[in-house]
Amino acid sequence: MSHSGDDSLSDAAEECYNAEFRSYPDDAWYNVRVLFAGNSGDKMRVKYDNFSDDYDNIFIADCFKSAYEVYDFIGRFHKASAQLQDPDCSMVVKGMRVCSSDSFGNDDVRFYDAIIDEMLHKKHSYVNGQEECECTFLISWLHGPNVGNIIDKGVVNICLLQGSEILPKLVSFIEIALKKIDKALCKSVSATSNDLVALHKDNKGSPIVKWKPSSLECIRQVSLFVVICSSFFCLSM
Repeated sequence: MSHSGDDSLSDAAEECYNAEFRSYPDDAWYNVRVLFAGNSGDKMRVKYDNFSDDYDNIFIADCFKSAYEVYDFIGRFHKASAQLQDPDCSMVVKGMRVCSSDSFGNDDVRFYDAIIDEMLHKKHSYVNGQEECECTFLISWLHGPNVGNIIDKGVVNICLLQGSEILPKLVSFIEIALKKIDKALCKSVSATSNDLVALHKDNKGSPIVKWKPSSLECIRQVSLFVVICSSFFCLSM
């Protein structure tokens, strides 16, 4: 496939709500699409499926203060999960991570990650020639308002995770955010080092400068993670 064809496929994919985002306010997963807000690439808009533009989230690269915040942000995206189909319930096993729905009212259904705690298998029935799963899935919530609680769910409530490749626009935005953090951190370290050099001298007049490079190391690790995910995305196209 030609390079231009790859680009068109990538653009078409990002026009769809083919990703999920774990919202900051309620920690639940929602179907979203990602696009740039403006031309510089340092502002990203997250649009929610079946919600008006008033619910859009705007993220600005300058607002991330540490690589840890960027890493958390990356973890809030993944490829849209797939509804578990009745004939495929045997794919789900104990210890498997899934996405499951939880109801908070008549029209308030939200999705959270969970671990399969136990599978209670039952013989499937057939209605009008269609196989219907009657198994019970005991799940333990990993986040959300009921974190840690174990509850039983049916096949209709279970979705299968589909991978973690990152959308190209998200990769680009993250790279910009990391560069801004790196630049700000280097300035901060330079200023701090100068202060330490002025204050701390050993007997030979050599500067004694001690600081922990944990933040810079985290930036390197997150940058490597972005590169790996970006490469994985290209290979999967």
